[in-house]
Amino acid sequence: MAQFTTDDNVRIYYEEAGCGFPVIFAHEFGDNYETWEPQLCYFARRYRCVTYAARGYPPSDVPEDIAKYSLARVAADIGGLMDQLGVEQAHLVGLSMGSFSVLNFALANPARVRALVIGSCGAGVTTDPEQRKSRLEAVEARARVRRARLRGNGGSYGQPRRASCLQSQGSARLGRFPRAPQEALGRRLRTHAARQLPRPALSLRPG
Repeated sequence: MAQFTTDDNVRIYYEEAGCGFPVIFAHEFGDNYETWEPQLCYFARRYRCVTYAARGYPPSDVPEDIAKYSLARVAADIGGLMDQLGVEQAHLVGLSMGSFSVLNFALANPARVRALVIGSCGAGVTTDPEQRKSRLEAVEARARVRRARLRGNGGSYGQPRRASCLQSQGSARLGRFPRAPQEALGRRLRTHAARQLPRPALSLRPG
């Protein structure tokens, strides 16, 4: 089992395949490192591909202290992984929760990132009360529009049986993982809103 220990004494499990320039994959909240298996099988033909289980996802350690799941902390885990691998620079790929991790690492350590690929990533969070209120009002307005559209098309999207099935699938999926990281993210989602950033927030350069 390949693993390393972070500077706050959390063991992180990882797997790698292939040779070449390193590509690190960070997984989403509702899955684990195995979600990247198809990508590893494909890109390992030309790259050194690495995927890891984020803290809170076995076989990595599952800290009980919610403070150990901060954005800064999970971003630092990527740096620790790169140090463990002996690489100074890598391509970073993240999805959802993983995209926050690679994005925050890239912003703090731009020289260590050759390329950044992110999917389903927001702009961050804020604790400003006015911004939270404005964001909540916008979300509620969109929800009203969506409900009206669903009523207008006869409820084809909103069939109770389908909704119940999706809810059951989601609950079963999340039930595979420990409570601590779920509670940490849930608390952020309940209390924070998206931060407005100047556009473009990121730019890509060839090479």
